[in-house]
Amino acid sequence: MTADKTLKQAISNITIWRKGEQRAPHKPLLL
Repeated sequence: MTADKTLKQAISNITIWRKGEQRAPHKPLLL
């Protein structure tokens, strides 16, 4: 099982999602 890898990927996705939200608040991503 690669739980650590999945966790890191999830954190990366959340970080990218938050950055995208700050850059384009008028273009919300999937919740």
